Amino acid sequence: MPNNIKKAFKRGLIKASMSTGSWIITNGFNTGVSKLVGEAISEYTKSAFVSDLILIGILESETVVFKNKLEHLKPDIKQPFNYFHKDNLTTSGEIYLDSNHTHFIFLNDSVTSSEVKFRPYLEAELRKSKQHLSNLVLSNSFSEYEGKHDIPLIQICVHGDLDTLLIIKQSLKLRIPILILEGSKGCADMIVNAIKQEDSELFFCLDLTVWYLRLLHVSLVFRSLGPKLVMIYKMAKDLIYFMCLTSIFVCAFGITTEASLYPSSKFDLNLIRRILTKGYWPIYGTIKILEDFDKFFSNCTQQSDCPDPHGMVYSYLALIVYMVLANVLLVNLLIAMFSATFQQVHENSDLIWKFQLYTLVNEYVDAPIFPAPFCLIMYPFEIIKVLILKNRAKRIKKATETDEFLQIIQDLEKKSAVEYLEQKEEQKKQSLDEILRWNTEKLELLEQKFNNLSEIRLKR
Repeated sequence: MPNNIKKAFKRGLIKASMSTGSWIITNGFNTGVSKLVGEAISEYTKSAFVSDLILIGILESETVVFKNKLEHLKPDIKQPFNYFHKDNLTTSGEIYLDSNHTHFIFLNDSVTSSEVKFRPYLEAELRKSKQHLSNLVLSNSFSEYEGKHDIPLIQICVHGDLDTLLIIKQSLKLRIPILILEGSKGCADMIVNAIKQEDSELFFCLDLTVWYLRLLHVSLVFRSLGPKLVMIYKMAKDLIYFMCLTSIFVCAFGITTEASLYPSSKFDLNLIRRILTKGYWPIYGTIKILEDFDKFFSNCTQQSDCPDPHGMVYSYLALIVYMVLANVLLVNLLIAMFSATFQQVHENSDLIWKFQLYTLVNEYVDAPIFPAPFCLIMYPFEIIKVLILKNRAKRIKKATETDEFLQIIQDLEKKSAVEYLEQKEEQKKQSLDEILRWNTEKLELLEQKFNNLSEIRLKR
């Protein structure tokens, strides 16, 4: 294990133990992590001149040599005790008890002689209650507390071997939280790598989902499918507003009915789940609150699980009103919102499709010609192209700032202004000539009609 991780582990362990008054349990060996923990306790007691930390070692009795001599050891004398381990954990075959441990537990029962099987159950038993703890373990320091309260328990995995994996497996079955020290090697790093691999697989799944959704982008090419994506997008926005409105009704019904049926319920995650179940699923026709009604009429045995009789009346009436609001009013409101969105998009579907097609074409014009990751080849060329364009723009700007160029621009503006005025005058003259010609034609037409009328009268 690297020295920086050792120092951080010692410092964190002592700080956590002192701030919480916790007990530390190891296998009691003078090797590996047990020795490291013992060194941390020893360094702390020497620097702070106190010895209030409890460090317990759990050993199998078969691994201890001269077990009978333990009975003659005095508790105030610390000395190494030689014993032989059957699994030959060291090359020399001799392992010492760590003298910095304050207590040792030796297993000699045929059922619980395995440390791997015994430790998780002992730790789970230790956290049951402070009152029970004073009669179970070696110290009675908790006997002054009254009442039963669960003691927090956490297991730390540092380095480790096959037995460590078995202990972790048993701890997980007993719902004991586990803290794994990354970088300590052994099975700890193996578990961390497995977790990271699972996380990477999760990210791959999310990436695949996004890729499938990206395939919808291809449908923008088709005149009939492109506007449908716009409909889906706008309907999703309508659905968000609808869910915000629906959540008010869901909370109002779920909270009031749960409070009336079970007034003594404690606030926890299960309570939140029951509230959402009562208020949300009736929108889709699954009325979970009827199960509470059935429980009331089935003569439930435990009083804490039985619904309140007065709450039954309120919940039944509230269910009638809520079903009308949720299934009739709110659902039809959502249908009306979707219909309005569909009609709005359908009327402008051709215009929407043309804009989508332009956006798609413009995107692929600017995109690299090679797919990922080969598209990285094109980026150096794109950078060179941008630099060339910037250089050309600078030269053009520099050329336009000279006096000669400004004089050319002014002459061009004057010439354009003169040409424009001449063109307007010409248009004005042409318009006058056109008016005169039109009036002349009208007069000639009137004269012809007048002559025709005169001839008709003369003939009569």
